[in-house]
Amino acid sequence: VAVIGDLGGAAVAHEGCPADIDVAYIDVACRQHTEGSSGKTAAEMLLVRCCTHERPIALSQATLETLDACLGLLGESPEPGERRSGKIRRLLRLTDEERRRSAEEVEA
Repeated sequence: VAVIGDLGGAAVAHEGCPADIDVAYIDVACRQHTEGSSGKTAAEMLLVRCCTHERPIALSQATLETLDACLGLLGESPEPGERRSGKIRRLLRLTDEERRRSAEEVEA
């Protein structure tokens, strides 16, 4: 189990989080979130939550702006006219790929 952040003194950890996500980067994102930042931080937090059992809830609660920003963090650009369900499907696919890669690296 890898620690992927610190939310107000409580460690956030999850096994199988993408290996290419820098722990220090996530920790900073978590601290900014608890200090009231928004925008990109919300996307970073969504990405962290997508590495845990909270993924379905997190995606359903996310705003369209946060979904677009999270797609941007994963190297995707927003598609004009794409519906919310399409954005969620893309994020599910992308995070599945990241989780699969991470699992393969752990097994190797």
